[in-house]
Amino acid sequence: MLNIKKSEQKYGIYALSVLILLPTVFAPAISGAILIILLSFLVNYKTSLVIGIVAFIYFISQYYYDLHYTLLTKSIVLFCSGILFLGLYFLTQKKLSSDEKI
Repeated sequence: MLNIKKSEQKYGIYALSVLILLPTVFAPAISGAILIILLSFLVNYKTSLVIGIVAFIYFISQYYYDLHYTLLTKSIVLFCSGILFLGLYFLTQKKLSSDEKI
């Protein structure tokens, strides 16, 4: 797979994970739903995947309709986390597709 053995690479991945999950500090349930989705991918359990996706949508909507923050603040936080997730996706997609041969 990615073949990560060095401790510097592991610490870099941990730091990147914290950076990506940092916008969800206002709503920690969102990161819990992401964890459920990722674990269900790992064990290939479709029922848990559906539950994770439903929970993710529910927690995002709960966060979005929370009245403690302004709509602009919430939109900026969601936009930044979306940009970080897209960057992570393109980074891993490029790394994984370059190693595979058909």
